[in-house]
Amino acid sequence: MKAKIRRLLLLSLLAVWSGAFAAETNLPRIVDRIFAMKKAQWEAYAPRFARPEWKVRLRKTSSGTGVVASDPSTSMGISIQPIYLDDKNPPAKLVVGSFQAVGRLPANAASSEKEVERAAQRVIGGRYSVSARYVKMPPSWEGFELTVTRAAR
Repeated sequence: MKAKIRRLLLLSLLAVWSGAFAAETNLPRIVDRIFAMKKAQWEAYAPRFARPEWKVRLRKTSSGTGVVASDPSTSMGISIQPIYLDDKNPPAKLVVGSFQAVGRLPANAASSEKEVERAAQRVIGGRYSVSARYVKMPPSWEGFELTVTRAAR
């Protein structure tokens, strides 16, 4: 039963992600694409990151613009924040989130971090390292954030 719930959590995470992108639905390719962008390229791409019908908010920071997008019709949302150390190199890491309205995830979702992490690692592949954490954003969102870095060679 636990494995089924954890699989559902990961499928939910991936479904939100694949449904949100304007141009690409393959998560490993999305990660590859963003890790290939320099900061100026990301800054130009960020406003077009999500589907046009999604509500998009940009949060500019010195380490790169963060994107938060939500689909009003499904109460699902995503976030993405590449972390740039300078303007000349690709990001050092990428923080991506998948969120749903509070109550839509199983009650024990918070205890599924390691399983979500392992499953996301399998999906994203061995070129990257993934860590996951459950997050709750009062008053209305909960989900998982993945921190993705290039794997040590």
